[in-house]
Amino acid sequence: MSQPTKRIVSLQRKLSTAIFLVLIIVLCTLEFASFRRNMANHRAVILENLERADDTFRALIDRSYTELFRIADNYDIRSNNAKSLKRLAQPSLLAGIDSVRFFSADGRDLLSESNPPKLTRSTRSALEQVAKSQRPTGFVDCKQQCLQRAFVPTIAEDGSELIVNINRSPNIVMQDFFNLTNMDVALLAKEIDNGITIETILLASNAATSRDRILPLLEKIIIKGPQENHFFGKLNTRYFSAKHFPLNGAVSPEISVLIHAPETGTEVLIESEFKDTVITVLVTLLFSMAAITLILRPPLQKVLGLANLLRLLPESEFASARSQLAEIAKSRQHRDETDVLRESIGSVIGDLERLNEKNNEQREKLKQKIFELTEATKFNDMLLDASPLVIIIHESDGTIQSINALGREMINTINDDGRPANINDWVRNDFQQRSLSDALANLMHDEGKTVQGEMPLFDRNGLRVEILWVHRAIRVKGQLRILSMGMDVTEQHEAVRSLQWLGRHDRVTGLLNRLSFIDEAQSHIVHAGANTQFDIVLIDIDDFARFNDQFDFSTGDKLLLELARYISMILPEGSLLARSGSGEFIALIEVQKELDEADYHKTLESLTRYTIDTTEGSENVHLSVVLNHLRSQAEMAIDQLISDTTALMRRVKSKARGQVFVATEEHIDRLSRQEKYHMKDLIQQALDENRLLLFYQPIIHIHNQVISHCECLVRLLDEEGQFIPPYKFLGVAAEIGLMSQIDFAVIEMAMQQQRRWQDSGVDIGLSINLTAPTMELPDFEIHLKQLIEKTGADPSKLIFEVVETDALDSIHEANTLLKNFRKIGARIALDDFGVGFTSFEYVRELPVDFIKIDQSFVRFIHERPNDQALVRSMIEMSHSLNKQVIVEGVETQEAMEIVRKLGAEYVQGYFISKPMPLDALNLNMPLGHLLNPDSDNQD
Repeated sequence: MSQPTKRIVSLQRKLSTAIFLVLIIVLCTLEFASFRRNMANHRAVILENLERADDTFRALIDRSYTELFRIADNYDIRSNNAKSLKRLAQPSLLAGIDSVRFFSADGRDLLSESNPPKLTRSTRSALEQVAKSQRPTGFVDCKQQCLQRAFVPTIAEDGSELIVNINRSPNIVMQDFFNLTNMDVALLAKEIDNGITIETILLASNAATSRDRILPLLEKIIIKGPQENHFFGKLNTRYFSAKHFPLNGAVSPEISVLIHAPETGTEVLIESEFKDTVITVLVTLLFSMAAITLILRPPLQKVLGLANLLRLLPESEFASARSQLAEIAKSRQHRDETDVLRESIGSVIGDLERLNEKNNEQREKLKQKIFELTEATKFNDMLLDASPLVIIIHESDGTIQSINALGREMINTINDDGRPANINDWVRNDFQQRSLSDALANLMHDEGKTVQGEMPLFDRNGLRVEILWVHRAIRVKGQLRILSMGMDVTEQHEAVRSLQWLGRHDRVTGLLNRLSFIDEAQSHIVHAGANTQFDIVLIDIDDFARFNDQFDFSTGDKLLLELARYISMILPEGSLLARSGSGEFIALIEVQKELDEADYHKTLESLTRYTIDTTEGSENVHLSVVLNHLRSQAEMAIDQLISDTTALMRRVKSKARGQVFVATEEHIDRLSRQEKYHMKDLIQQALDENRLLLFYQPIIHIHNQVISHCECLVRLLDEEGQFIPPYKFLGVAAEIGLMSQIDFAVIEMAMQQQRRWQDSGVDIGLSINLTAPTMELPDFEIHLKQLIEKTGADPSKLIFEVVETDALDSIHEANTLLKNFRKIGARIALDDFGVGFTSFEYVRELPVDFIKIDQSFVRFIHERPNDQALVRSMIEMSHSLNKQVIVEGVETQEAMEIVRKLGAEYVQGYFISKPMPLDALNLNMPLGHLLNPDSDNQD
């Protein structure tokens, strides 16, 4: 085998091996990335299920306490006499009550006439708490046996104060939780033995099958550290998910909850991914090896010949190169890259020959041009004198050789003794010992280098002029000189200082603006002591835009200026104050240890009212105040706290204005700003790209046994085609002001669907949810009419649902808004009725057609007589006001039968149908067996 052939074979083997390895790496990397992505999505779903399970358990335990409180309230207690109370202290099998006890307000057991049993520490603590706050409380206690204990203050008919203690097993809540989530739950307790913390299982659902894995799962969570409270992974040979969280508060903190479930889907996912990976890699490699063998060898032979040819070009052996190029044959069938390379090399050979011929000519021309440019040392006098720059040519010691007209106006070019002026006498920094010439000495050794910087010039009147200088060494008549060109930047400096001040302060009030406030506040907090406590106070003028419209903007500026002075005077000394918005002020207050809370809140209350003199007389202005505590310096950045407080202010002002609101931990939305910004972009993209979709949930007319209408429920489709539920994005949309866009998008989609149904002969209406900000828009009625004209929808087939709390903020405004729907022929439903403690007199005044009873009253209606009584009263009240009733949340046959007997006209819930996309909606579903299951047995 010849030497070139050996080289070709060697290169082919190397390339084949390299491509083979690269393919393996790429395939493995892609498959591993796919596996990681699938596992990450799988893990995210499992963790989301754990969070929902956590919320479900807490909701169940809270509802259980609520039921115990209600039972306690229903006791007919005539006196605190032991004999009278013993008749009431009987367990109730129906409600699952294990025991009932009665205590006096000072914690004495009223059922024990002598030698009362000793109270546990948790019981004493709960009694003291209830006696002090006069509010019911509850906790789970497992000292002797696990009981859910409720303590409720009450007053007997004879006026004596008592505390009712109702106890029942938490097994009821745990069983309900397992039925709802199909997840096991266990109650755990911490015990300390010889300094070692031991977790003990107190109670567990399905204990026979789940007990052996409870403590190992808990150990997995504890190993992850105090910041983690969940686990998903392999235990022994199976995958499990679990979450651990405390059950009670300060009364009995040692009891915690562990929810857990096997994750059989994980093993299936891993096995499927492994099989797919192995098959994909093997098949791809097989085809790749065959392709490499067939394709690479012929082109590599041609590439080797071209490579040998290129070695002749640096020696200018162009004739030999052409000869060898002619010997390399073109591809017989198809022209490939090697043919392009062969043609390109032929062109390069010709270009190099021509360039070699022109090289000497260009070199001579270039030398002549450089010489002419170097010798051009004369300045155009007229151009220099007209220049807005000070232009000075001086020697290395500073002696001025030449100066233009502007420079001559500023300095004397000749000294009193007749010597030429020196630039160092006029251009200097008083605080520097080095002269300008010393600073520029290096220029004389580096011709062509430029130095730039600012240095003041003191003119013949002694005035300081700020000059930006550019210094450069040049040759003048063969001698090195320094050219200094300066521009007067005095006015620019003054403008910059003014802009800097304006950039950090508000033009109207002179206070800091929001950005500079954040910087100053952060610095103030950092330099304060570790134990220093701070408050953020946000003050917002109620209806400031209306104030400007009523008077004028100059009066509005006057109000802002007076309020800035007033707030500065009222707040504690040393407080940092800024104007953070149109009618908004923000302050950082250092809380002193000796601060009197009552005086402090009285001070804040004084900020909620202000009287200003206008051209029309005195005007009372109301302000809303939100107080938020910076609980620790390491808690969060100050801008995050301000953002949280601003969001809270918007929520507060939507419900109550002109008051002081003190924020607590539960009021602050802890969703990070990065998540909010991502969700904001996702919502905006969904609006721009029409990725909002409607799901439909049928609403059934009980007596006619037909689908009356469907409620439209919005869903968001992300970039990967996954549905995002409303609770994840509607809150962010409301906070950033996009709810109205979403509302109008939903209205238009619903109207288009109604028109399509109408054209197809489907006589079914649509129910559309609306929010208060959308209805309060000035052009809402106009926009609504435009959508009806655009879509051709029938308004009589549209029902607009308004949330009860939104509609009743102002009864007058609500009437005006709701009558807009009546004008176009649509009907109105009052949603979530009963949640907002609405006055029935208000409902009587509202022009609504339907009352939708909230599902919280219906979910357990077949188990709770009190819920039945509440729903009955709501239905009777609605009928007395000539309003029809829609019952939400019907999920069982028992609930359906009860609601039907109570006289409701319509039902909605999972028992009928879940919300579903249009293509899955069955408008012809059989309803007889749902609405009247015993119809076959009736005459």
